[in-house]
Amino acid sequence: MKLLSIAHTILCMSSFALADYNPAVKTNLAVYWGQNSAAQPTSQNRLSTYCEDTNIDIIILSFVVSINSGKGEPELNFANQQGKCDESKQPLICPEIEADIKTCQSKKKTILLSIGGAISADPGFPDAPAAVHAAEKIWQMFGPNQGKSGIARPFGSASVDGFDLDFEHSMPNGAAFANALRAQMQGTASHDKPFYLTAAPQCPLDPIPLAQKEILENVHFDMVFVQFYNNPQCNTGSVPNFSAWSDWAKSKNSTFFVGLPAGKTAASSGYVEPANLGAYLEKAKESEKMGGVMLWDASQAWGNDKYHNKVKTALNGAKTKRSSRFGLAI
Repeated sequence: MKLLSIAHTILCMSSFALADYNPAVKTNLAVYWGQNSAAQPTSQNRLSTYCEDTNIDIIILSFVVSINSGKGEPELNFANQQGKCDESKQPLICPEIEADIKTCQSKKKTILLSIGGAISADPGFPDAPAAVHAAEKIWQMFGPNQGKSGIARPFGSASVDGFDLDFEHSMPNGAAFANALRAQMQGTASHDKPFYLTAAPQCPLDPIPLAQKEILENVHFDMVFVQFYNNPQCNTGSVPNFSAWSDWAKSKNSTFFVGLPAGKTAASSGYVEPANLGAYLEKAKESEKMGGVMLWDASQAWGNDKYHNKVKTALNGAKTKRSSRFGLAI
């Protein structure tokens, strides 16, 4: 019995030490990095800083602000950190981020690259073939290095673990792009190396905002980071539609994260005071397909007395295990 107890303890310690995104639980914590929404010169540090924190499971790099920029190549924006990239190149070449992605992945962090964002003015794609071509190019640039000549790789030999679509504006043929990106990932993924496709929709579901309607109805996402902020009808202070998103996720074989602002200045509404996190998230965890919390963003969380730690503590309360394992499509 003692040997079993010791073995169980070692197993638990190992699981904690190697903690990363776990689709079977409701305690995952994701955070966006790259836009420095706290807006101070030093409020956003290099990526590897945030990977040192064992409470963080997923980091979402933001953003590829344009796939079809007038400059002929996808355009990246990392706010105060892009000065460390070679800005004479288009697209940016970012050796420090390359090194930090590898560091983060060695610490079992899941690294996603987000496309879109509020500052994006991408016009979308004229037709489905153009969308498919763009997806192939994005995969060649940021997925596993295929060694193809003439392909710029902003993160060098580093490969992200998947892509997040944050389409805040209408994106013609966006579903064709997303499905083509999924096809590229499926052709490369293995049991040991899954790739994820995620989205960051606004919280209203009835009706679904036009900008996200096409992709939510026609694309399979492994996770959706639902923005329960900047939407008074469904963020905190109202009655959040957690059950509706759980039903949606169940129908799509997906899972949803509760997206929260990590500081009072991170969004116009939706901030949850630390003292209220436990009750707020306990309600969310009653939903079968809830997978954790997403925070906007790292600069706000670290500058707000490490708000993410308070979120993780609240997530680690009761009822954290889902009744059935989330099925990945890749």
